Formats: sequence, structure tokens, C-alpha cells
Amino acid sequence: MNTSWQDVVIGVVQWIFALALVPSIAGPHKPAFETSMITMILLLVLVGVYVSLGLYAAALCTFLCACGWGTLARQRCKRDRP
Repeated sequence: MNTSWQDVVIGVVQWIFALALVPSIAGPHKPAFETSMITMILLLVLVGVYVSLGLYAAALCTFLCACGWGTLARQRCKRDRP
């Protein structure tokens, strides 16, 4: 597999974004549900774009970031439920 420099750069940036979500996932404060859902959906759109361009490392790392935002959405939903 021949990985382009763009694939590596996007993948590393998305990996850092995913790691940056860990304190929010582990902490008590959660972003708004709508913010988390919109971010997750748009990141999943990017996953599709990256796969279509053959940027598989970027797609994988972006998918992990989307999963982090999905986790935050789920946590916020659970917290707000009466």
C-alpha cells in the first residue's frame, strides 16, 4: 500500500483531535447534544470522502474521532434524560 503524505497528515491531525476528546469523554462536562451529533455526522461524511480518495489512514482516524463525538452525544443524552 502506497500512503500519500496527505493521508498521513490528515490521519495524524484527526488522531490528535480524537485524543483531545478524551478529557471531555471522561469528565463531567459534556457539549450540547446537537453539537456532538452534527460534528459526528459531518466527520462521517468526511470518512466517505477520504475512502473515495483512497486516504484510508485518514478515514480510519476520522472514524475514531467521529466515534468520540458519538460517545459524547450518547453521554449527554443519558445525562439529560429524566
